[in-house]
Amino acid sequence: MPPRYRGGRAAPSHQLSTRHDAGQQAFKAGRRARPAGRDIVTRRCPAWWIAAPASGQGKTTVMAGLARLYRRRGLQVRVFKTGPDFLDPMILERTSGAPVHQLDLWMVGEGECRALLHEAAGEADVLFVEGVMGLYDSLSSTDLARRFDIPVAAVIDAREMAQTFGAIAQVSRTTATFPLPA
Repeated sequence: MPPRYRGGRAAPSHQLSTRHDAGQQAFKAGRRARPAGRDIVTRRCPAWWIAAPASGQGKTTVMAGLARLYRRRGLQVRVFKTGPDFLDPMILERTSGAPVHQLDLWMVGEGECRALLHEAAGEADVLFVEGVMGLYDSLSSTDLARRFDIPVAAVIDAREMAQTFGAIAQVSRTTATFPLPA
């Protein structure tokens, strides 16, 4: 049986699956003694990573539209932004109706990124992550999407392009080290 949203509708097959060791995190924070067994909690939630070959391609516009669309359908939406930014998160917060947190391996580390995604997967019906600049720039969207096993949807501004669009899409798909949606 396919996964369902809280309202009973079928969810997309692309699911973020997070595992979180709650006992270990509490132990590290000094809140309780280390447990004899592990408190492993697994959560699943449909998720998409929205990326582009460069800045200015329309990632935030697409993200805002998707967040608003799903929110108007009565779904809980959580949106994340990759890399340092202050304007886009404000726009995305308004359209999603929930705080937008940064996911960045360099700024907050993998553990905090994983904890944020885990928490959101327990609260939301759908998650979106907006990539930073280009798909392969900096500690890239490619690295993060692969690490958290989230499928990537590419936004490409194809104005004033012909065959170049196909070349960019093909190179992005074939050079990725994780499977992109067909």
